[in-house]
Amino acid sequence: MSVSSLAHMELKHPWPFRSSFDPNNNWSTIDYSMTNPLWLNGSNYPCKHYHTQYRSMPVVDTLVAGSSYQLQISGTAYHDGGSCQIAISYDGGQTWGVIHSIVGGCPLVPTYDFIVNPDLPSTSKALLSWTWINSKVGFRNLYQNCAIVRVNGSISRSITLPALYLANVQGTQCLTVEGTEPVYPVPGASWQLGGSFSMYTSYPPVTVLASCSIDYTRNVTIGPLSNDIASLDVSTDPGPRIRMVRSVVEPSEFGRFVPIGTRFFARQHPGRLFWQMRSSMQ
Repeated sequence: MSVSSLAHMELKHPWPFRSSFDPNNNWSTIDYSMTNPLWLNGSNYPCKHYHTQYRSMPVVDTLVAGSSYQLQISGTAYHDGGSCQIAISYDGGQTWGVIHSIVGGCPLVPTYDFIVNPDLPSTSKALLSWTWINSKVGFRNLYQNCAIVRVNGSISRSITLPALYLANVQGTQCLTVEGTEPVYPVPGASWQLGGSFSMYTSYPPVTVLASCSIDYTRNVTIGPLSNDIASLDVSTDPGPRIRMVRSVVEPSEFGRFVPIGTRFFARQHPGRLFWQMRSSMQ
């Protein structure tokens, strides 16, 4: 096993594609460099392209809308932290909507609990993504592992969520700054603070990346496909068809930028403070 494969962190639960933690995998299917980051030019985004074969692959876990879910991370070289996001895709990885953000201090602990967005629509197959932007030690990278999940929800229509925050995969553009933990402009349906921001009582100032044309306040529409994700063959798909909805933003009383028409409330989580927001424009 190479040194690089021991150098970082990886998603442990739910089992990601080609994971050594998945008992259904063997030496011929396991990715022994699972902990390596995505390439800087972004050519293996998303999911290192392992998702192109998921059509015949099984669901490994179930998310229940409105219920608690625990994500597990494995590894020892956490680079003094960073920021992570959990996102979901209903269209084979073309469109990702954020359902939880860990701003700072990620992945310093092996488990993260969050409330699954109560408005998340049901589907028999979806892709779940864990991304990590390391901050203080080592090269600036974006790490991503993906898993197949089922979603049990109370609705079947599409919803709007913040787009996944992508940095360090556009070549020389949109690079994060060494020694700082990124603060997502729109952190998603729920979020928590840690690391450099563990003592903050309100959302910290957002990160602005130099030489970057990406609109990090944009929203995306996600939801069940007419034929469901199980029948989508992404290996022959012609390319991304991202439906973007630009949201108008205004400063909130907590110092956070949120879409107009959004209500949010504080919740206590053991050892952490995070906020949940739900759109009032249903």
